[in-house]
Amino acid sequence: MKKILLTIPVLLLATMLSGQTLEKGTLIGFHIITPDLNPDVTFNQWKDFALDKYMPAFNKEFEGEITAYWLSGERGKYKNCVAFIMVFKSLEVRDKYIPAEGKTSDLYKAKMEKVMPLLDEWMKMGNYTSEWTDWVIQ
Repeated sequence: MKKILLTIPVLLLATMLSGQTLEKGTLIGFHIITPDLNPDVTFNQWKDFALDKYMPAFNKEFEGEITAYWLSGERGKYKNCVAFIMVFKSLEVRDKYIPAEGKTSDLYKAKMEKVMPLLDEWMKMGNYTSEWTDWVIQ
């Protein structure tokens, strides 16, 4: 039940931020992030780079098909935690780019080549692990 209650605010937030409606068949990839930053990098530096550089470039490259959002836990179990949500237009779009768990398509790789310099720069600041689940709007 707690997982359901966590999902509802996230989906509502995604709708409000994007100005879009979450239509039946939309896929939401929900990732809870645990950063492991280099000693000389602050959390805010890492976050600002993601928000100001990497995520806008990613969203531009996948415009109309995938949109990434950054979430900050404000209250509850995940207070002071970070999450990403990836909103895919459909299950088919997700499968076009990520056909199986741990596998990306050539098209995904080609699009990511354009944003890879920013991702590489961000990853030099530290790394992160992610617990995730993909959810389909019913």
